Amino acid sequence: MENLKPIRVYIAKVLVLWQFTIILLSLAAAYAAYILIDSKYALIAGVSVGVIGSLIVGSQLPKLFVAPTEFLARAVLHVSSEQSGSPAPDPKTIKASREFLERLTSYIYDMSSKSVMSQYPVAVNREQAPLPKTDGSNPLIGSPLPFIVANKDLSIIFVSPSTYQFLKTTEEKVLGMQLYDVLKLQFSSDDTLENWLKYSRDNSVTNKRTWDRVKLSLADESTAQVDMAVHYSKDDPESRELSIAIFDHSEKYGRDDSGASFVSMAVHELRTPLTIMRGYIEVFEDEIADKLDAEQSEFLRNLSVQAQQLGSFVGNIQNLARIEENSLELQLKQEDWAEVLGSTLNDMDMRAKVRHKIIKRDIPTDLPPVGVDRITIYEVIVNIVENAIKYTHGDTPITVSCRLKDASWVETTVEDNGIGIPDSLIGHVFDKFYRSHRSSRSVGGTGLGLYIAKTIVEAHGGQIWVKTKEGQGSTFGFTIPTFESVASQANSSDNKAIERRAHGWIKNHTLYRG
Repeated sequence: MENLKPIRVYIAKVLVLWQFTIILLSLAAAYAAYILIDSKYALIAGVSVGVIGSLIVGSQLPKLFVAPTEFLARAVLHVSSEQSGSPAPDPKTIKASREFLERLTSYIYDMSSKSVMSQYPVAVNREQAPLPKTDGSNPLIGSPLPFIVANKDLSIIFVSPSTYQFLKTTEEKVLGMQLYDVLKLQFSSDDTLENWLKYSRDNSVTNKRTWDRVKLSLADESTAQVDMAVHYSKDDPESRELSIAIFDHSEKYGRDDSGASFVSMAVHELRTPLTIMRGYIEVFEDEIADKLDAEQSEFLRNLSVQAQQLGSFVGNIQNLARIEENSLELQLKQEDWAEVLGSTLNDMDMRAKVRHKIIKRDIPTDLPPVGVDRITIYEVIVNIVENAIKYTHGDTPITVSCRLKDASWVETTVEDNGIGIPDSLIGHVFDKFYRSHRSSRSVGGTGLGLYIAKTIVEAHGGQIWVKTKEGQGSTFGFTIPTFESVASQANSSDNKAIERRAHGWIKNHTLYRG
């Protein structure tokens, strides 16, 4: 199986390495005995070391062989009732084929939720039908997964026993109650359970969906962070319209949030000294640039570029924190796109020059006004062009073009002749923190630039995309709305700012409830 080839290669390498090591140790022991003791003990010493080494390796290698099986076994036990409370497997224990094994684990979790949905008996009405028996006849009745079933009126008609403990409530406050009164869910966008269910009712007979990192308010006013797997069935004969399996990842996501908050705080502290440093650099450029020789001018230019790049890094980290908290606010105003784009590229020219690159421009001057947030759209352009600069080898130019796509959209593209992206990786280039292992060592970065660019472009209502061929370069493109189209959507025809958040139009609350 091709996906397991890295594991076979890894084990083979370990075996060869250990065998080679044992042979060397045996020869060394034999030689030492020959020199220090007597030649007749050389063979005994060599064989003894070889046997002892083989015993040690033999006791350790089985762990290596069964590591993938143990990883999957832990995943199965984690979602089964056989060992309630069994911890999820740690991906760090896998040395090879980690991505494939994590994908298999996701399949296990997905199949577990489907199994729960298909096998739980459901009472159609609290008065008309009894609740499922808890005598163990149902193999899933002891499942550690919180599980809820609701009818077409969204009244809860069945829950697994573990749900009460998870929600920190009682049966009387759950069964027969409205789903949204029990599951107080908070989503980071308007892609909510409520909106998905409305769409499913209008367009599907059956449908399924998963959500990650959903916040759930519990009865004791604490908050859990969960993943959800949901199944919809229209006109189900047993009134099981909606089935929800909940995976509690509060501890894991809590650690992530704490780490992100610490990083955001630390980066925030960098802003003041960074601003001061950039201010001094600008003073030097204005006051003494003409007094420097060529080498000193180059030093000053490099210092300025590094300060700009550090500023971009700080901005990306802070934007990430705002996006995660849905507090990145956009003020869409009427702007001249040729002027905005040209001004940003002026800032990027020096970065390109330091790396011996040239940015060519194809920017029409007759484009209609666009509706953009000038601060955040600057980050989009910088992140995409910076990527092109980093991944373009040689002195081939980078071309930035834009055009009026239609009456509502202006399209901008950044084309390079760099290393390109393999077909297998294209689907991940806009993922948060994703960096290809092929270039992560040779090219610096955090893996946030394209993720933030995608989020900001989509918050403007536009789309971002990439066309690429490995070894021949890439073209990144994105669309932004004309101001006329945005103003009409917002029922505004003047130049007042149109407010949005990173995850959609501003509403009366920062988190959408589903």
